[in-house]
Amino acid sequence: MHALRHARPRAWLATWAPFQIAPATAAGAEASASSAVESIVVGRRSRVAARLSKHRRWWTALLVGFPLASLVNAVIENLRQPKGLFDFRIYRLAGRAVLHGHSPYVSPQAILNHVQAGFVYPAPAAWAMSPFSLMSFHIAGICFSLVTTGAVMATLWALRVRDLRCYGLSLCMMPVSTAVTTGTVSTLVACAAALVWRYRDRVVLPALALACSLMLKPLLWPVVIWLAATRRWRAAATTLLITAVGTTAGYAALHINGLESYPALVRATTAVEGSTSYSLYGLLSQIGAPFPQQVAYALGAALLVAVWAVRHDERLSFVMAVAATLALTPIVWVHYFSLLLIPLALGSRRLSWWWSLPVLMWFANGGSSPASPVNTFLVWWLALLTFAALRTEGPALPALSVLKESSP
Repeated sequence: MHALRHARPRAWLATWAPFQIAPATAAGAEASASSAVESIVVGRRSRVAARLSKHRRWWTALLVGFPLASLVNAVIENLRQPKGLFDFRIYRLAGRAVLHGHSPYVSPQAILNHVQAGFVYPAPAAWAMSPFSLMSFHIAGICFSLVTTGAVMATLWALRVRDLRCYGLSLCMMPVSTAVTTGTVSTLVACAAALVWRYRDRVVLPALALACSLMLKPLLWPVVIWLAATRRWRAAATTLLITAVGTTAGYAALHINGLESYPALVRATTAVEGSTSYSLYGLLSQIGAPFPQQVAYALGAALLVAVWAVRHDERLSFVMAVAATLALTPIVWVHYFSLLLIPLALGSRRLSWWWSLPVLMWFANGGSSPASPVNTFLVWWLALLTFAALRTEGPALPALSVLKESSP
C-alpha cells in the first residue's frame, strides 16, 4: 500500500508531464521559427544594402573619376597648343610687364582696331599674376590650373555640399571646364561669392574675399549692395575700403591714372566684344532688340531693386545679386556662368537633375566666339532654369534615389 501510495503520483506526473511540456515546446518552436524568418529578412536586407552601397561607390567613382580625368586631359592638350590657356597667357604677360615696371595695358585704340587682345583687368590682377611669370609656361599653367580647379572644390565645400558626385559633375559643366582650360579667374570669383555667403555674419573675412575678387575682375559689385541691403554695413564699408586702397596702390606702383585709363579701356573692349558675347546685352543685340545695352542695364537694375525688396529672405536676395552680376556685365563669356555653382549649391546640396543643366551648355557650340543668337539664348535659358533650383530641392536622379535613401 505504501508503494502504491507513492506510485500513483509518479504515474500521474508521468501522464501529466507531456501536457505540461507540450505548450512550452510549441511556444519555443514558434519563437525559433519567428527568429529564423527575421534572420532571413535581415540577411536579405543586409545583402541588398551591400549591393546598393557597392553600386553607389561605382557611381561615385564614375562621376568623380571620369570628369577629373577628362579635365586633366583637356588641360594637357591646351598646354601643348600654341594658343592654349589663352586668358592665362594674357595674365602671365601682364604679370611679367609689371615686374619690369611696364604698363600691362594696350591702348584703347589698338583694341578698337582689333590690333591686339590685351589685358583689361584692374592693375592688382596683374600684380597677383606676377609670380606665375617667374615660372616656365608649362609649370605656371599647371599651377594655375590647380588653383582654379581647387577654387571649384572650395566653392562647393564653403556652401556645405558634401556629395562627392556633385564635385565630379561640376567639373563636367561647360562654364567650369572652360574656365579651367582657358585659364581664367572665373572660378576664383565664384569661390569669393561662396565665402561671402558662408561667412556673411563676420566682417573681415567676407570683405577681404569680395575685395580680392573685385580687384581681380570687377564683377561682384552687386554683392556689395546685398551686404548693404541686409544691414551688413561694416562688411560693405570694409570691402569698399580694401578695394579702393588695393586698386590705388596697384596703379600707383605703375604710375598710371587708373580712374581715367581703365574706364576708357573697358568702353573700347565693350564696343568690340560686347555685342558678340554671351552677355544679356549681347543677346539683345543679336536678336535685333532696340537699345540693347540700355535694356540690359534696366533689367539688371530691376534685379538690384529686387535684392533690396526681398532682403529679409537672405538666400534669395543673395542669389538675385549673383544674377544681377551676370545681367549687368556688358561682356560675358561662358566661363562667367561658373557663378551658377552658387544657386545650385544653395538649392540642392545632393545630386539632382538641377546639376545637369550647366552640363547641357555644351550644346551651345562649346561656348564658341563670336556667339550666335541661338547659342546665347540656350545658355541664358539654362542659366535661368539653374537659378530656379534655389526654390526647390529638385527630384533625385532615378538611378541614384535608392542609393541616397540607403546611405547613412
